[in-house]
Amino acid sequence: MVELFEAAKKAADVANAKGILSGKADALRCVEAISLLMKMDATPKPNEPRRMLERLQVLTKHKDRTICNAASALLQLWRQRIREQETKAASTIDMILCKPRQGQQIRGQGFTREPTKTRKLVT
Repeated sequence: MVELFEAAKKAADVANAKGILSGKADALRCVEAISLLMKMDATPKPNEPRRMLERLQVLTKHKDRTICNAASALLQLWRQRIREQETKAASTIDMILCKPRQGQQIRGQGFTREPTKTRKLVT
């Protein structure tokens, strides 16, 4: 994944150096690499996302609009996946610790429902 991202970045740099008209083939190569990254069902690893997201953020300000649009779409997709992974990890940790999130709300009246204590019947 990193190699594919590096190829996209390099193609964007070459397209930027050549200019919009003469760098069209490099821009298309960059957009193709970004679209392949979007099709992959992966996000950057925990130590890579900050660096990769920052470099992708730079591509969203590229001269070529096709590169800008593709980079923006990939950035949005990765941020969404990272949020989903974080919420999944948080819910997993809560389940492991058996920690309830909060009391359930009753019909939106602002009241919270606490778990009831069980009582033994004395006969």
